[in-house]
Amino acid sequence: MYATLVDFEKAFGADDVVNDTDRMTQCLERATRLVDTYARSAGLTTPMTDVNALADVKGPCLDIARYFAWSDSNNEKIRQHYEDAISFLEKVATRKILLIPTGAPVATGGFANIRLIRG
Repeated sequence: MYATLVDFEKAFGADDVVNDTDRMTQCLERATRLVDTYARSAGLTTPMTDVNALADVKGPCLDIARYFAWSDSNNEKIRQHYEDAISFLEKVATRKILLIPTGAPVATGGFANIRLIRG
């Protein structure tokens, strides 16, 4: 899993943790599977193990798990965070957002892959 019950409680507080530990674990596992589905769409190997990639997907995974845990709630904030997480994952899947592995070169400008030839 990309997030644990401890991560969930740290992110949202004890009040958002559902009293049923099995249910919380299922929500976290379901969120992880959803993250993996989008990651595989981008051609990434799952489960992801790279430290940077794990850090990038932990927040969205937690937001999705929270939405699953409180799916019967009409909380607008939880729903918006879920939609933001799905939007992030859609961008990963379409490669508009790249999960850059640790140590890989990162382009710093929009024209990093263009070579200019002066005549």
